[in-house]
Amino acid sequence: MTNLFDMRTLMTRNSYPNEGTFPSAAGHAIAARMDLVGYSPIPNGGIDAKVVNRCLLRQLQAQAISGPTHASQKVFEWVSADGKDLWPGWPHLGLPDQWNFEWVQMTPTGTMDIHDIAC
Repeated sequence: MTNLFDMRTLMTRNSYPNEGTFPSAAGHAIAARMDLVGYSPIPNGGIDAKVVNRCLLRQLQAQAISGPTHASQKVFEWVSADGKDLWPGWPHLGLPDQWNFEWVQMTPTGTMDIHDIAC
């Protein structure tokens, strides 16, 4: 890894069904997604990612994304577009129906768009 872009890409990687692990499974990726498993899907897996480099650390900043990866997979949803609960029996009170968030840069005073600082 040579920059923050590469690290963000790595941390949200899930190339299922071409993951290259044995066995190739959505749950064996860096950003695991057990909801993509065909034989017994469950709403389980990686739910966020955070990256930092020396420059961001000095400024007390980090880059983060919330929710299961959707970099190369479909967006995770608790509820379908027609209002149907896609995961009955799995509690998700207070969580968004769709996890379609992008990377943000977190600062001591709030968030901002990604600003990659090389140092």
